Amino acid sequence: MSPIVDVTAILIANPGKIERVVDEFRKMEVYVKANEPQVLRYELRRGLPEKNNGVELVVIREIYANEEVQRAHIATPQCQAFMKAMEEEKLCSEVKVVVTKPGGPGLGFEARL
Repeated sequence: MSPIVDVTAILIANPGKIERVVDEFRKMEVYVKANEPQVLRYELRRGLPEKNNGVELVVIREIYANEEVQRAHIATPQCQAFMKAMEEEKLCSEVKVVVTKPGGPGLGFEARL
């Protein structure tokens, strides 16, 4: 079995489209939470336009139990509909996806909340 897959996506919303991006993500989040138990994290964080040169953006964090789970997630009709809406409605001017892994022992900590 492959190791955990940690994905961060940065979506730069086109002007006036940020709420549609958030709405589309919300639909995905409801589906994933109810149907994909091996998706370990699935969250959206909104950028602060005043701290990002007026740019409206979201950062989506996704952690999958393994590559097979990630592939299955991407293949769902719900994810395909999400990606179709992003493209057809031109919701984003840019999407950057980064796949990462832990940097190694002693390099940071998860949370101090």
